[in-house]
Amino acid sequence: MKLYVVIPVFNRIQHTTRCLQTLERQSCGNFTIVLVDDGSTDGTARLIEKRFPWVHRIAGNGSWWWTRSVNEGIRTALHMGATHILLMNNDVWLNTAYVATLLQAANEKPGALIGSLNLTMETPHRIFFAGIKKINPITFKETRYHRLFAPYQPNFSGLHPSAALNGRGTLIPAEVFDRIDLFDEKKMPQYGADFDFAMRARKAGFKSYISYNAIVY
Repeated sequence: MKLYVVIPVFNRIQHTTRCLQTLERQSCGNFTIVLVDDGSTDGTARLIEKRFPWVHRIAGNGSWWWTRSVNEGIRTALHMGATHILLMNNDVWLNTAYVATLLQAANEKPGALIGSLNLTMETPHRIFFAGIKKINPITFKETRYHRLFAPYQPNFSGLHPSAALNGRGTLIPAEVFDRIDLFDEKKMPQYGADFDFAMRARKAGFKSYISYNAIVY
């Protein structure tokens, strides 16, 4: 497996620093980071050059927003030979076993999209995203496994089918992009493209799950 982590950023250098530090400390370090810097003015470019020279930085012009930034990162990663893309935001914290745990889930469900349980950083942790049981195809009303900001229970575990996944810790096999193309940057330049992509993938025959053991804070 050739894993590439794609992270879109715009300023918020302190978040980027913390995110890259947690990736730097992963127990499984066999991956490449592609950071898409869409016109940051807070010294992000210098930070990458001086503190994280092993990160592959792509410079945007400030008008790419989330979706094009992600697409540019994915294009670069695929060109470099990626077999799997891990989407990540920069405003997160990860424990040292996060990547290894996510890859274990991918081995259990080969060819599937695997999302991550999203919890608040503050303790006691609360749920920000824990997967979607189903989405009404007419009203698009979501039925979630757990309500937003419900208390997190430490006994949560396992893989659960999810009708949609977000961009904060989702592992995508490269073959999905071959089948359904990239994220829709024309119709959804900033919000919604992550859910839309996962739904299109499921429609194309790919399965999608959320791992309650792979946690993004």
